[in-house]
Amino acid sequence: MNIPAILSRFAGKGLLVSENGYLRWYVASMSIGAVVVLALLMVLR
Repeated sequence: MNIPAILSRFAGKGLLVSENGYLRWYVASMSIGAVVVLALLMVLR
């Protein structure tokens, strides 16, 4: 296996995601999901 090539490929995809603005949507959706899960945990307790 060529570890440096695999790592650079993942780093390139990470940069591509952040440049397209998808990272912003990903972080926003994860934050909303976390808030919903915490709210459900507090209500069900």
